[in-house]
Amino acid sequence: MSPQTENAIMSRNLAKHTLNGSIVDRRRAMQFALGALAAARFVLLPSGDGVTAQTASGDGDDGTMATGDIVGAGISFSRNARIEMSQSVGHRTAGGADVNGQTRFQAASISKTVNSCAVLMLADVGRLELDRPVNAQLRRWQVPGPFGDTVTPSMLLSHTAGTSVSGFPGYPRDSQVPTLVDILNGAGQVNTMPVVADQSPGQFRYSGGGTSVLQLLVEDVTDQPYASFVQETVFAPLGMTRSTYQAPDRPVTNAANGHYRDRRAVEGGFRLYPELAAAGLWTTPADLCRMSDGILRSLRGHADAVLSRETALRMTSPVVGPSALGIFVSDDGVLFHAGFNAGFVSLLLADPASMTSVAIMVNSEADPNVLAGLFDGVRAPFPFRM
Repeated sequence: MSPQTENAIMSRNLAKHTLNGSIVDRRRAMQFALGALAAARFVLLPSGDGVTAQTASGDGDDGTMATGDIVGAGISFSRNARIEMSQSVGHRTAGGADVNGQTRFQAASISKTVNSCAVLMLADVGRLELDRPVNAQLRRWQVPGPFGDTVTPSMLLSHTAGTSVSGFPGYPRDSQVPTLVDILNGAGQVNTMPVVADQSPGQFRYSGGGTSVLQLLVEDVTDQPYASFVQETVFAPLGMTRSTYQAPDRPVTNAANGHYRDRRAVEGGFRLYPELAAAGLWTTPADLCRMSDGILRSLRGHADAVLSRETALRMTSPVVGPSALGIFVSDDGVLFHAGFNAGFVSLLLADPASMTSVAIMVNSEADPNVLAGLFDGVRAPFPFRM
């Protein structure tokens, strides 16, 4: 399946899953978003190792979540910006050390929600403009294509800019990764096509390539490396002490290794994603909850919130179907995003009404239904269910 075919399928699915512009129900909205994200990763993953159907085995005898066919997982639940529950199960690598609450996983595309926070923080202080063409704000590179000059940061955040490259396959752990500009140009030893605005803006077209444009924009307007800026302005204020874009060194210290659908380990333990904003975050379920708690507090207008209330409201207002600015929104207002990297799957949900967040991270290629089974199988006071 080509990326063009995959994008056409996602667009048709979005049309089927909307009714008068609104998503019919949360589960259908989540199925759409999860499917779109899984399709983007499946298309580009080397050797055809894709997401496959697996089944969860139900509750463990001790009331904790059970592993089913996965290797290891962590889940955290927060309410009113306080972590109320964290559970771990399984192993960091098949047959190896146990997962615990400090174990880092690749967050994959949930990196995009963190990126949205960073971009919107810059917009809040006037260092970039959400609705001004991004080419007028970039210094080192320009979005090419027939619609390049119409692309704005808000379009890139909502996947409505018409930019190409749905997802990224990552690079072997022992490889020399390309620069961000080379990735955008599709030049040199890169494994994806150039990022081009070749579709009229306004329609949903999931684009990790567009998120990489925003990574470059953050660097251009701040004169800082992307990772250090996000560390200072997102991770530190939100208390995300286990979050980083630095890949674990050998020997891996309390970081999960990724596994394919047959529990076979990803070569080298994991792949490298220099597309940091789109797929490069290493973190824990608790830190993801802290990030979503920051969004929820911003929506309430708390004095110490990381975003202004106006900006947070815009972030969480759907643009097309469930797609808002760096996050998806169901018809009843639950915020969510999922991630699929080689060997890793994750899911984040947040409910503004009850000020609660849930994050699940798995170090094997579980089907979205497995995530739902893990979520529904945990005995915790969630105010919502998948």
